[in-house]
Amino acid sequence: YSELAQVASIMVESFYNAKINKMWSRLYQLAELNRLQQNFAYPDQADVHKMLVVEAHDKQDDNVVGFCDVDTRPCTTKVKLPRPYLSDVCVAPSYRRQGLAQALVKHAEAFVREQQTQSANNMSSSQQLLLWIRVHESNTAAFNMYQNLGYVIKDRQVDDSIKKKNNEPPEILVTLCKELMDE
Repeated sequence: YSELAQVASIMVESFYNAKINKMWSRLYQLAELNRLQQNFAYPDQADVHKMLVVEAHDKQDDNVVGFCDVDTRPCTTKVKLPRPYLSDVCVAPSYRRQGLAQALVKHAEAFVREQQTQSANNMSSSQQLLLWIRVHESNTAAFNMYQNLGYVIKDRQVDDSIKKKNNEPPEILVTLCKELMDE
């Protein structure tokens, strides 16, 4: 729980327009912190929801440099997301291109496989185990990483939550999934 403020900062650096001013940046950080706190994976939910972090161990202290959230609980949000669902995969800018996001995704996949194994009695043998994620098509680094990890496109839609200027094309939100097999 104590790392969530650092996570919120990384999320704003990763997902929001880099040209926003400090006031808006701080406002977005507080909004993301609030969302993270409301959705926090408490110990009594550890078998169905995980928030994973990557820490860099500096000489002076430990800093969170990466994060993701993987949730297998039934969706209760207005926008119904498929489950299990991977979200908020982000890495601090100075730590990118080192395989940290890929490692987070693989740990999330392992958690989902483990969770499914524990609840195997509730699933028929013909049911596929899928992990879902949504990403903006314009986020080419993330989009390509997911495809290289075996995620396939299931849906594309215009993201109405992002307002664009008159001549800019709309943001496309892509839903991807991956069938998780025993590894």
